[in-house]
Amino acid sequence: MIKQEFLILDAAVGEYTLFQQLTIESGVRYFRTLVESTGNPINAHPADYTLFHRGEYDTETGLSVCAELRPNLGNGLEFNIGRKEPLQEPSNVVEVKQESFPRVESS
Repeated sequence: MIKQEFLILDAAVGEYTLFQQLTIESGVRYFRTLVESTGNPINAHPADYTLFHRGEYDTETGLSVCAELRPNLGNGLEFNIGRKEPLQEPSNVVEVKQESFPRVESS
C-alpha cells in the first residue's frame, strides 16, 4: 500500500515531525484538526507550524520516495479558521531550503 508522508515544521525550534496518511487530502485534514483542537502546541502557536508533503511510502517494500520540491501545503495560520483571539506572528522564523531537511537524531 502506498501512503503519503508529511512533515510539520516547528519554526520555533527548527525541527520537523513526520506523519503518514493515505491521501494528501487526509494529511491536510489531519493537520487542520491539530490546528483547530485545543490543548496542543500547534493550536496554541499556529504561526510556528507549517505542513509539507514529503513524498510517498510503500508499506510493502519499506521504501520512501521523496518529492523533489517538498511542496509547502500551508502554515497553521491558514488552517486556523475558527480561532477567536488575535493571531500572533511566529516566535522564531526559520528559513526552509527546499533541497535539504535536517535529520532528527533519535535518543
